[in-house]
Amino acid sequence: MFTNANLCYKPMPYMNNYVNLGGYQIKVSNESGLLIVLKLKYSLAGMTNEVTSPNIEYGSQYSTELPQKSSRITITLYDNSNPEDPTVIYTIPLFYPRNACYHVSGTSSSSSVKEVPCSSLDSSQNIYNNCCCCCCMCNCK
Repeated sequence: MFTNANLCYKPMPYMNNYVNLGGYQIKVSNESGLLIVLKLKYSLAGMTNEVTSPNIEYGSQYSTELPQKSSRITITLYDNSNPEDPTVIYTIPLFYPRNACYHVSGTSSSSSVKEVPCSSLDSSQNIYNNCCCCCCMCNCK
C-alpha cells in the first residue's frame, strides 16, 4: 500500500477556478524506485483536456507548461510500474498560480510526494532544502 498522500486534498469536492494566464510550468523529479507518469487535466474553452507524460524513470525529470487560459487544473502522479494497472500516488489541484515543482521519493511499498522550491530541481546534487509540504502526510526533512 502507498502512503496516503492524498489525505489533505481528498476529503471534499473542490472548485478550482484559477485561470492560468501563461508562464507557469510543472516540473517533476523522480528519485523513487517507481516508474512515474504525470497526468495533467484542465479545462480550456469549456472542454476538459488531459495530457499524459511519457514514463519518468528514476533520476529523471519531466516538465511541461500549463496551457494558457486553462482552468480547473489538476496534476495526478501515477506509479506506472504495471502499465495495465497504474496506481495513483498523489493528486494535486492547482488553486492559485505558481511554478509547481514536486519531488517523488519512495519504493513500491511506500511513496511520498512533496512540493519543493523549483530552484532545488536544478541542483546537480539533488539536495532539497526548505521544502514545503503539500500535505500533512508528507515526510519533509
